[in-house]
Amino acid sequence: MNFVNEIPVLKVLDEIGIKKLYLSTLEVLERTGVSVKNKAAIQLLLEAGAKVEDGVAYIPSWLVEKAVNSAPKNIIIYTVDGQPAMRLANGNFYFGTGENTIFNIDSFTGERRQWIKDEVIDAVVLQDKLENLDFVTPLGLISDCKPDVSHLHQFEAMVNYTNKPVMFSAYDEQGVKDIFEMGSVIKSAEEIEKKPFWMNLMASVSPLVHTNDVLGKLLFSAENNIPVIYSCTQVAGGTTPVTLAGTIVINLAEGLSALVVSQLKNEGAPMIMPGVITNMDMKASVASYGSPESTLMTCALAEVYHWLGLPHFGTAGCSDAKVADEQAAMESCFNCTTQALTGCNVIHDIGYLESGLAGSIDLMVMTNELLGMIRRFKQGINLDEESLAVDLIDKVGIGNQYLTEEHTYKHFRTESWHPDLFDRSRYENWENKGKKDLAMRTKEKIKSILSQSKSKKLDQRQTEELAKIIRYRER
Repeated sequence: MNFVNEIPVLKVLDEIGIKKLYLSTLEVLERTGVSVKNKAAIQLLLEAGAKVEDGVAYIPSWLVEKAVNSAPKNIIIYTVDGQPAMRLANGNFYFGTGENTIFNIDSFTGERRQWIKDEVIDAVVLQDKLENLDFVTPLGLISDCKPDVSHLHQFEAMVNYTNKPVMFSAYDEQGVKDIFEMGSVIKSAEEIEKKPFWMNLMASVSPLVHTNDVLGKLLFSAENNIPVIYSCTQVAGGTTPVTLAGTIVINLAEGLSALVVSQLKNEGAPMIMPGVITNMDMKASVASYGSPESTLMTCALAEVYHWLGLPHFGTAGCSDAKVADEQAAMESCFNCTTQALTGCNVIHDIGYLESGLAGSIDLMVMTNELLGMIRRFKQGINLDEESLAVDLIDKVGIGNQYLTEEHTYKHFRTESWHPDLFDRSRYENWENKGKKDLAMRTKEKIKSILSQSKSKKLDQRQTEELAKIIRYRER
């Protein structure tokens, strides 16, 4: 039996603080309410006992508690071929990129331009090869197609070039229906419901507004048991109170009211609670992705949702820097480490720059290396007899070496983390290999991966069917 002293999770709140935030949220939902702009959602709330006046739903606390109790506490996301990949419960954490940056920072020219489909495919291929990225997104919005079908091209790019779970988004309810149809080309609707390989990302409008389109997407997804990530994006000092606690309350109110609607539509529908939460930099007038306040609020939200037993969505691996420089590396390191220690379940936006406007495959690849280090740190220290090695210490004795011992050969590969990009060689060896810094080694790795053939994961019939659905919607 193994005895492992695991690294404890990071705590930014005690239970009293968690309850204060939760009870304040319940008061806001009953007293202030939320704007609900979808007739079907309004009808569900009225029938359940909520009061709705002039499009504002006042949700009683007992209805929130009922939704929390009926929502799944353990959501499993599978690979496309049906293998369990992400168990969203407790402190399990999984990393991936984001799906909607506008600009691509070219790895080799440094040019900042809008994404095209071939570049999104490259980003997907890289994510598929990076061992510490658990799920795949498009990273950028495709610009060389009709805007109202770009989400279909994004989904097509993902399922064609990765077997990992995918996170998608759509402009409206019809977009989700189209993607559901595309998914059904790969697996039957029954198979996907039993073993979902996707997560549907959508967002409310802060403060406290659920739009018609978003609720349409939520209701369709709930009805068909598509795991939903309901991403409420708050900016402290802009769309929410400048205080961190007030901003967290707004996030909880939006997330929990969406959960109520989801559970009223289909009790037990899978939903991952929101965590995209930032603060306004009053000097630069931007929502800061790399600030300590943003990370602090995300960690606090994770603790509240863990207390409620609900899976949580986090944001890390991102930066306010404009290129993948030292600032980007430090901010990415900070928010990835803290959110892993907090136990955010689905952590996205690896590779985001410029406060979420630009995507960088360089930062994505560098952060993948960092994630390996974080995972090793979280594993903790094994304290079984074999690892304590008391007999071995006695055998080797005082003043002798362990390099040639069988025990060393047996454990050195698994006991230590071995980097791929980070350089540990002696100076002379590093010098002889060209004095390459991390940025240079990162570009070499990107070039090596992308120089390989980009083989599709789907067969010809499936590929043609997906393209046919897209052509139909384009017309």
